[in-house]
Amino acid sequence: MTLGSSGDRMSLTVSVGEGEGLYLRGAMDGQAILTIGDGIEIVLGRSHVAALRDQAGATLRDVRLVLAAEERLDDVHDAAAQARTAASHALAQAEAAARVGADEAAERARAAARAAIEVADIADAAVLAAVEAMVTVEDATDKVTAAAVVAAQVGSVSEPV
Repeated sequence: MTLGSSGDRMSLTVSVGEGEGLYLRGAMDGQAILTIGDGIEIVLGRSHVAALRDQAGATLRDVRLVLAAEERLDDVHDAAAQARTAASHALAQAEAAARVGADEAAERARAAARAAIEVADIADAAVLAAVEAMVTVEDATDKVTAAAVVAAQVGSVSEPV
């Protein structure tokens, strides 16, 4: 759990484990109670529950998209590792070929190894750039969400009559 504050705003981050119970139930006075495990209760108004309902579809889609992106990055990282392994094998074979005087074959193997290493470097750089972009987007999303909340709060304040 993380608690932070900025000016007159407070934020609380609670990470809920996969196996942890999460229950939402109606309560008196038009409220709902979100229970996390057996120790945390969050009281929500009807509008909060409606907002969660309205956001659920897009949120689940976003989760699927991010997971798919992470899986793709893992695949690219694995492919880069495989290219490096193949390059190492090719270099060993090039050395063996050179020892028996097959210089042309040795040079082809070395060239292929260099190409594989170059491609692996490009793939690793792409993975790093993508991860950095994902973090930057997540940070920007946090900021825009916070700004939208503040704007909504300011917009809902009634003007004095």
